[in-house]
Amino acid sequence: MTLFQSSKSLLIGGVCIAVACASLMISCTGGPDHTPSQIVQKWLSLYPKDLAQAATITSWGMRDGLSTEKWIDRIKMTMGEFQYIDGQVVTEEITKDKATVIVDATITSVLGEQVQREQFKLSVVENHWVIDDRSVVMVFPSIPDFS
Repeated sequence: MTLFQSSKSLLIGGVCIAVACASLMISCTGGPDHTPSQIVQKWLSLYPKDLAQAATITSWGMRDGLSTEKWIDRIKMTMGEFQYIDGQVVTEEITKDKATVIVDATITSVLGEQVQREQFKLSVVENHWVIDDRSVVMVFPSIPDFS
């Protein structure tokens, strides 16, 4: 190998390393890849059908410090016949690494179908939005069908 060939190899290797580093820096500084509203919409589509995937968008605090497996077991024991049918984001407020998303969710449970307003609190963990807390803030009364 000549001096020219080894210099050329070093130059190509250096360029590859520089491109890789630049790509990594861009991805690390680009911020979370989904908005808080998108994470909440994902929750509505996953919970309770796919609890393992739902757990991936929750914080340790949302799971009460439980491992994913123990959290899933607890949810299955207490869940009942709950299911999201639809959910519409009403508001999204973001302040740096914290967010609050309000959703009007149509659900079905042992009580039948109803609409309830839910509040989701999120934070950024390792450059991803995760759900820290979910609470029902209002249940809309059902309007009887008199037809």
